[in-house]
Amino acid sequence: MKIDGRLMNAGKKEPLNLKEWPALAGQLYSCARPGRGTHGKKRTPVDTSVLRRWLKNLPAVGALHMISLLGRKADGMSEFVYYPFRSCEDDDDGRPTFQEWLRGEMTPHIVYEFPTCDRLPLQPRDARDRAVTRTRELLEAGRAVLVVDSGGVERTGALCNLMLASGTKT
Repeated sequence: MKIDGRLMNAGKKEPLNLKEWPALAGQLYSCARPGRGTHGKKRTPVDTSVLRRWLKNLPAVGALHMISLLGRKADGMSEFVYYPFRSCEDDDDGRPTFQEWLRGEMTPHIVYEFPTCDRLPLQPRDARDRAVTRTRELLEAGRAVLVVDSGGVERTGALCNLMLASGTKT
């Protein structure tokens, strides 16, 4: 495991782009959504074995507080279309929410959803601001935080860099 902004899972496919960021309090990580390391950018369903591998290879820190930036692609497609779960922001279509699915997998992780569009700058701005506030609160409380977006680089990096600029990290 490497720290100070270096990739932590070289050679592993799930989760893709797992990175630890320096933090004054708590622990801050970022990575790509489940399945991105296995299927790349292909718009294909992600099966349970891939989801479980993603979970298994997350940092072993107990409960992770996941800041999900998953929302919509630029063409309007939901970034949850790949999964056997849905966003808590979506209409109930019979699938459990991401949080309900995690609970069913017996993980201690907690999801906070701040749906954004898959592009920079982070939009909508209110989602970005709420995600920054929640991330700051969790870190100041000494929690382990994982920021997730589609590729684990652009939106996650933008949010983590905002945390650096706000003095939450060194």
